[in-house]
Amino acid sequence: MNQFQHYLLDEFVEDYREGRMSRRDFVRKSIGVAGGLAAAMALFSSVGLSEAEVAEAQVAPRVAQAGPNPVTVSADDPDIISADVQFPTADGSTLSGYMAMPSAPGTYSGIVVIHENRGLLGHHKDVVRRYAKAGFAAVAPDLVSREGGTDNANPDDVPGLLARADPQRHVDDATAAGVFIQQQDSVRPDAHGITGFCFGGGVVWRTIGEDDSVAAAVPFYGPQPPLDTLAHTRAAALGVYAELDTNITGSAPAVMAALETAGVPHDFVVEPFFNDTGDRYNREAATDAWARALAWFHQYLPPTG
Repeated sequence: MNQFQHYLLDEFVEDYREGRMSRRDFVRKSIGVAGGLAAAMALFSSVGLSEAEVAEAQVAPRVAQAGPNPVTVSADDPDIISADVQFPTADGSTLSGYMAMPSAPGTYSGIVVIHENRGLLGHHKDVVRRYAKAGFAAVAPDLVSREGGTDNANPDDVPGLLARADPQRHVDDATAAGVFIQQQDSVRPDAHGITGFCFGGGVVWRTIGEDDSVAAAVPFYGPQPPLDTLAHTRAAALGVYAELDTNITGSAPAVMAALETAGVPHDFVVEPFFNDTGDRYNREAATDAWARALAWFHQYLPPTG
C-alpha cells in the first residue's frame, strides 16, 4: 500500500476507536482504501471486529449526518466572483474544480486549495471564497474528476479512490491547478500559493518538493513527504498540525529540518482541527489558524494590486 493508504487507514482506526466514526463507515471506507476485504481484515482484527461484525457493517444503511452550515462567504457576495471550472492535466485528462476571485479590477496572487479525503465538498468551496474575499484568486481541483467527480460518487468510495491512486497523480493535478490559476487574466503569472487539509495537506507537502512555481504553502496536517524532495523546495512553508493527531505531529521536526536545509522560510503551529463542519472543530483555534494562513500568504506571495 502507498503512503496515503496507510495514512487514511491509521486515521480511520483512530476515529473508530474514539467514537468519531461508526462501525459501518469504518468498515466500508477501510475496505475501499485498502483495496478489498481481504486486504483490510487484519486491520479489522486489530480493533476487535469479528468476521460477522464486518459482514453486518458492510450491508448496514448509510446514516446521513446533519452538520453545521459550511458557508461563511456566500457565492452571491458582491465582493467576489466564483464559478465551476475545468482545466487540463499533464496526462491529458480534464479536471473539474471551483474558482473564486475578487470582483474588483486588479491583479491578484493565486492559491490552490486541496481538499480532504472526502473529495471536493461545500466546505472547500467556501474556503476558496474566503480566500477571494481576502484578496486572492483561488481554485480547488476535484481530485476524483477522472472517476466521475465527487458529486457523482458514493461518499463511501471517495477515500479509496483518492488513496489508491498514484500519489504522483495528485501532485501532477495540484501542479496543473497552479498552472491554471496563474493563467487567469487577473492573476499574477509568476508564482502562486497552495494549501490543503489532511490528505490534501500531504499532497501539498509533496507538491512543494516538485513545483518551483509555488512560492508559499500552508499544509494543514498530512503525512510526511519524502524528505529529500523538500530539500529542493522554493516555497515558504507554514505547517499547521493537528493537536490530536500525534502520529503526524511527531513528524514535524524532521519536516522542519528538511525545510531548514532548503533554506526557505518555515514555521509550524499545533492547532485543533480547522474544518468548521467537523466534530473536532475548535472555533478559537480555527480562527487563529486562518489568520496565520492569510498572514503567511500575504507575506510570501507576490504583492497584489
